[in-house]
Amino acid sequence: MAPRRQVTQDWMCVRRGGVGRRLSAALALVAAVSVLAPVGPFAPAAVATENTARARGIELAKVARSRAKAKSFGLAAQMFHEAYDIDRAEWRYLFSAARCEQLAGLYARAEKTYARFLKTGPTAHPLRDRAVRELTTVRIAMAETTAAAQAEAEQRRARESAAHEAAMRRAAAAKRRTETAVGATVAVTGGPATTGAATTGPATTGQAAGPLGVRGGASATSGSWQRPTGWTTLALGVVAAGVGGALYGLAMADKGDLEATVRDGRDAAGAVTALTFDDAQAKKASIDGRLQTWGAMTAAGAGVAIVGAVLLATSPRAPRPLAALAPDGSWQVGWMVRF
Repeated sequence: MAPRRQVTQDWMCVRRGGVGRRLSAALALVAAVSVLAPVGPFAPAAVATENTARARGIELAKVARSRAKAKSFGLAAQMFHEAYDIDRAEWRYLFSAARCEQLAGLYARAEKTYARFLKTGPTAHPLRDRAVRELTTVRIAMAETTAAAQAEAEQRRARESAAHEAAMRRAAAAKRRTETAVGATVAVTGGPATTGAATTGPATTGQAAGPLGVRGGASATSGSWQRPTGWTTLALGVVAAGVGGALYGLAMADKGDLEATVRDGRDAAGAVTALTFDDAQAKKASIDGRLQTWGAMTAAGAGVAIVGAVLLATSPRAPRPLAALAPDGSWQVGWMVRF
C-alpha cells in the first residue's frame, strides 16, 4: 500500500503544478492587458488631433487666399502666419505670409519672414529659390524707400528754412518802414532828431544838414562796403543753389534709370537679371551721395544768398531831404516845395 499511496501523492503534485502554471500564465496575461490597455486609445487620439490641426490650417489658408485676392494683403499675411503656427509642417504658409507682406509694402516684415523661411525651411523646398529672389527685391525696395524718405525730409527742412528766412526779412522791412515814418514825423514837427531824421540844428551822427533843410538817413560813405559785398554774396549763393539743383537733377535721373532697370530687367520668373544686388547697392549709394551733396549745397547757397540779401537791405542809401524850416521862415518839403 505504501508504493500506491506514493504514486497517488506524486500525481496530485503534478496536477497541482499544472494548475499553478496555468494560473501563472493567466495572471501574466491579465497584467499585460492592464499595462497595454491605457496605451491603445492614445494613438488614434493623437492622429485625430494632428488631422484636426491640419484641417484648421488648410481652412485658414483658404480664407487668407481670398483676402489676398481682394487686395487685403496685410490681413492675409496675418492669417497665413496663424495657419503656419497651427501646422508647422506647411512651409508654404510662411512663404505666402512673406509674399503678402511684400505686396502690402511692409518690406521690413517681409524681409524677416523670407529670412525665417530660408533659415528654418527645408533646403530642398521648391519655393526656396524664389524666396531668395524675392528677398533681394525686398531689400532693393527698402533701400529705395529709405532714400526717398531722406530726400523728402531734406526738401521739407529746406522749405521750412526758406519760410523762416522770408518771415525774418518781412519783419526787418516792417521795422525799417516804422523807423523811417517816425523819423519823418519828428523832423516835420521840429522835435528832437531820432534815427533816420534831423532838425534844423547842428547835424548829428548819421545825419547831414544843408541850405535846403535837414536830410534824413545815414551817410552813404559809412556803408559803402555793404552794397558790393551784398551783391557778391547774393550771386555766390545763387550759383551754389544752382549747382545743388543740377546735382539733384542728375541724382533723380540716375534713380529713374535704376528703377527702370529693376522693373524691366526681369526674367520670366520675376528675378532681376539686368544687374546684381551689389551693383544696385553701389548705384543707390552714388545716388544718395548726390542727394546729400545737393542738400548741403542748397542749404549753404540759401544761407549765403540770405546774408547777401540782408546786407543789401540794410545798406544805407543816398541821403534825401525830409522837411525843414528854411531861413526865410517857410517850410520846405523835399527839394522844391515850400509853403
